[in-house]
Amino acid sequence: METSESNVKLDVEKLIESTEGVQKWGANAFALSILQRIATRQIFQDHGTRAKLGRDWSKLPSSWNIIIFGPAGAGKSSLVYTWWRALHSHVPEDQLTARNFAQSALLKKLEVGWSAADAEQAVLQTDEADSGAKKTKQNLRAKHGTKSLLTFPIQQPSFAAGGITIQDTKGQAFFDEKEQRHTDLLLQGKLTEGSSIEQENYRYWFTLGNMGLFVKTSLETSPHVVVLVFDASLRSVKKMAEGKEGGSQLECYRKVISQAQKQGLEVFVALTHLDQLEEGSPRAKQGRIGEAALEKVLDFRKKLSLALTISDKESVKSGTSCHVPEENVFVIENYRKDNFVQNASIDLAALELLESLVDAADCYVGENCPMPKHCLIS
Repeated sequence: METSESNVKLDVEKLIESTEGVQKWGANAFALSILQRIATRQIFQDHGTRAKLGRDWSKLPSSWNIIIFGPAGAGKSSLVYTWWRALHSHVPEDQLTARNFAQSALLKKLEVGWSAADAEQAVLQTDEADSGAKKTKQNLRAKHGTKSLLTFPIQQPSFAAGGITIQDTKGQAFFDEKEQRHTDLLLQGKLTEGSSIEQENYRYWFTLGNMGLFVKTSLETSPHVVVLVFDASLRSVKKMAEGKEGGSQLECYRKVISQAQKQGLEVFVALTHLDQLEEGSPRAKQGRIGEAALEKVLDFRKKLSLALTISDKESVKSGTSCHVPEENVFVIENYRKDNFVQNASIDLAALELLESLVDAADCYVGENCPMPKHCLIS
């Protein structure tokens, strides 16, 4: 039987049994607590609210769909891998071989430009001689990039829990009208896996249907929540947080937020690459961020929330307002080739974000599940 990144399932009973003896406090314990909640949560399971809303609950999707946007190289694909790692960090021993095979398949599909074996070798080289650490790290940035819409079921739907599907998209590079149009179609769920901007430009002259104008959307495949991913160490992102990129990058993502919120989609932000802010320090080598840098990041988090918010009367009236509350901006680190060793703090931050996304997606699903066909509204 072929194993892929999508069919390694968490055995919830074994998972709980395997964690009974672990500490009850700290990053590892908190991460496991979230993991157990996610692994046993069903889609829109509030039966009291179900009865009040009176929807056709047979039309519920099998998975929560999370769509990711962000500039090219921001760490979107690495975030997908980090979520997968966090969800599969405590599989039973009899599933380890399947997990390792699935990990290799996932990394290949993600097009991150490296494999698990590459990362393990990099860790060994770094551990062998601290003096060679800088030399080793020079070649660790992967040359990669998602080229089209790709879907990753990081948790399979089951009787015990709903599935979680990540929709990874090509990063924005030009912040122009073509990218904006493509983003709008993705938000509406009118594009299928493998769709790209280049395909749209080519197909436009042959059939408008391929542009998504006559495509029927469904709750099963359309996005339920949005995540914007930014590399916090980049100067362009810092300028965006200060409101100095108004004509391009900032304007682009304000439009994405505005369009998403018009459709009832909640928007979150993930700030990545935090461990590189103190490159060369002992904390950075251990994959952790120092207190001084953390204060800067928290301040940056507040500034970015303000920069991505437009709520004046004119924008509200014209339908171009947008808002990302500070509590929706998450600070995380990703597993990468040069940051590969399992880390409970990384898992905890990733799972906290993922659970918040699932909460928002679940609300969207409940509010947008269709009414019964026989139901007449007077």
